[in-house]
Formats: sequence, structure tokens, C-alpha cells
Amino acid sequence: MSVNQPYLSREDRIDAAYSQLSRALETRAPECNGIDLFTTDKLTRVDIEVLKPICAACDAALLCRQYARAAKPKHGFWAGRNYGDRKAVQDVARQAG
Repeated sequence: MSVNQPYLSREDRIDAAYSQLSRALETRAPECNGIDLFTTDKLTRVDIEVLKPICAACDAALLCRQYARAAKPKHGFWAGRNYGDRKAVQDVARQAG
């Protein structure tokens, strides 16, 4: 953090990231829009392999990633990362490795 930059609370960081993401999505709906797999909390390795390229090609992926890092969602697939059940995430990572 810069010396001249004021401290932002976690809530302020979440709000700022959400606002930026929302503004970007006002002009164009992302490819993930309407795909239920992006909002589920239990994904298989196959599901993740289907979702990753959609995120990789998305114009809003950086803003989505910034929001997810700030908000730490409890579920869903955000900017190429699974935020579902932690045990399931670890199991999927072991399967892929």
C-alpha cells in the first residue's frame, strides 16, 4: 500500500471491486451469464475444465478476479477459480495433479 493511499476496509475493497465489475458488465453480458455451473458449490474436474476456457476468454476476467479476491465468495467459479466447498476443491486439485 502506498504511503499516500488511504486504508480501505475489506468492505470498501469489496464494494469498489463490485462497482467496477458491475459497470463493466452493464455494456456486455459475460459468457458465464445463465450457466448454472458458475454458481454451484460442487464442481467436478470435468466441470472445471469446461468453465476455465470461458473465463480465459472473458473481457471482464480481471475485474471478476479482483472482486473474488476481495469478497472471497463461499461458492461459485470466479475468473477461473473454484470457490466451492474447500474439501471438494482440494479433492479436485488432487485428481488433476
